[in-house]
Amino acid sequence: MEDLAARGALINGSVRSLLASLDVQLVTVPAAATADVDTWDDAAALGIAAGHQDDDQGRRSRS
Repeated sequence: MEDLAARGALINGSVRSLLASLDVQLVTVPAAATADVDTWDDAAALGIAAGHQDDDQGRRSRS
């Protein structure tokens, strides 16, 4: 990573050159751990319930 930074390759550099230095390992995970969850229905299909969402959630105080 330091080599890429020194060459200025971290900004607008290719993902391939960034990943090439990684020691990638295969791991086994449950299928649901890598599921594509884009909607509440997708989450529900995996047994994840929607939580209570307050009207003010995510808003910052403007004082």
